[in-house]
Amino acid sequence: EDKIFLEQSKFRSVEDSTIVAFYNPRHDVNRFFAKGDEEDDDDNSLDLDDDLNVFKNEGTDSDLIEQNKDKILYYVDLENEEIIDADKRESSKEDCDDCEEEVDSSVHPVLFNQFPLGKDHNILLMFATAGLPQVLSDEILDLLFQIFRLFPDRHLRIGYNSMGAECWINNLHFHLLSTDNVFSEVEDTKKFPIEDAPLVKILDSTLQHKSEDEINMYSVGVEFYITEEWPVKAFVVKPLKRDEEESKDEEPKEDNTFGDSPDPTASVAHAVGGILNILIDSNTPHNLLISDQGETVYVIPRKFDLLINAANFSTEFNDLCGLVKCKDEKTFENLTDSQYKKFLKKEVSLDTEAFTKIKDELITKFVKEYECTEY
Repeated sequence: EDKIFLEQSKFRSVEDSTIVAFYNPRHDVNRFFAKGDEEDDDDNSLDLDDDLNVFKNEGTDSDLIEQNKDKILYYVDLENEEIIDADKRESSKEDCDDCEEEVDSSVHPVLFNQFPLGKDHNILLMFATAGLPQVLSDEILDLLFQIFRLFPDRHLRIGYNSMGAECWINNLHFHLLSTDNVFSEVEDTKKFPIEDAPLVKILDSTLQHKSEDEINMYSVGVEFYITEEWPVKAFVVKPLKRDEEESKDEEPKEDNTFGDSPDPTASVAHAVGGILNILIDSNTPHNLLISDQGETVYVIPRKFDLLINAANFSTEFNDLCGLVKCKDEKTFENLTDSQYKKFLKKEVSLDTEAFTKIKDELITKFVKEYECTEY
């Protein structure tokens, strides 16, 4: 099924722009308004719910694993960094009825995506048996980043859409995709266009507490940026690059006050969690793109999807990052850079006042707690 879908997919580099337009007839919005006799219906067409949802969810008390059993490609044990064959896992559950709940909570299914942007664009469903909602935290991000240890591919990207940001099922899930596959038909493009957007640094933090009474958990600091010359305002978090000569001259500390986690992705997860807490508390929808093996995270606060007027393309994470999924063939053929930017600035991006309020709250939060440098 995904092979047929991929064969129908079209890509186009937008003239005088870095963005890429994408179209597939199965996404065409006109399908939902077409009327005809039942015998004329396309046997291969899906209903509206199927087209909006990347996996099945029949209600609060439903078994997500059982409902999506036919879509499970494999499982990942993120804590133990293992890939588990789906058939072998089913056998292990049958042989161990008493440990079924433990097995279910420790592994996470990777699902076949019926509408992929490219080959191997799959869906990671986390804590399916627990029924966790589509809400992110630094703890979940820290665990999620283990996926990069299982798949050490520099082209691997993880995408996330919160509720209100073109996510239609309130169960915790992520998009796994390779830019090498997604952009294979577009010459010289192996990353999302937003990854080439200029950045302006707003804050450095060593993540070392100002209070001596607090225990320092991180040995790698973080850098906060905001995108410049990109139509949606976004925060970008990266590990803090310490000067190489400074590191050589620095005397080793006798105690463990400089943190016990040398993993830069743990620091990034913690910092991104700080942004997410602000967005969740203010009920601000958001999209994420995770790149560089978990060492770069784009956090895009935005307006609610239902408030967007007459969109001719979707506004999921991929669209806001420059891979634009068009809702009809005419838009695909005629989309221009100026149309894309104008629409996102007006309909999707937070205005300057709202974005600045979030930025100021973020800076205040980290400056109050940690050693920081403002820019």
